[in-house]
Amino acid sequence: MKKIAIFALALVSTSAFAVEFGPGAGGAVPDNNPAGFSSTISAGTGVSAVNSVRLVGLTHTWVGDITITLTNPDNVSATLVARVGRVGGTGFGDSSNYNGQYIFANAGADLWAEAAAGTGDIAGGTYMVSGVDNAASSLSGLATATSGNWTLKIVDAAGGDVGALGEWYVDVTPVPEPATMTALALGAAAMLRRRRK
Repeated sequence: MKKIAIFALALVSTSAFAVEFGPGAGGAVPDNNPAGFSSTISAGTGVSAVNSVRLVGLTHTWVGDITITLTNPDNVSATLVARVGRVGGTGFGDSSNYNGQYIFANAGADLWAEAAAGTGDIAGGTYMVSGVDNAASSLSGLATATSGNWTLKIVDAAGGDVGALGEWYVDVTPVPEPATMTALALGAAAMLRRRRK
């Protein structure tokens, strides 16, 4: 019985590990176009948490132009970053550049502070998601029991600068499959039975 319980717990702990879906296709981000660039990743499992979104080879010569969102299979969206340096719906935003790999998560460095520290390329790294006017944003609302398409959208909302994306990935914690939950239940029952003896 003890072996069954250990096996069941091992199955559950394995299924609870994060999984990275991708790569999603990259491409050019059209200049000053509300339709923007979009790319889709198909995921064959439900998601109990979205941990991060990794953008590889993101380039753009004016971060203040760019808004990036992620939409889950249930059509719920979260803003990863919105027009850095542009406050109150006015101005051109920050003139720094994207040029590297950027990971957006619920915890990380402040991209707005990084941009404000100087002009030039914003260092690649892990940054907190941030909404319009640098308001708090979160990936927490993207958890879904539905498998299907995850869509990344990048919109350039001002003219004069261009950019592109190499590829992208979404790091999630999957919903355990029914077989895994059954194994957990059997293991827990075996442990309880053994304790009662």
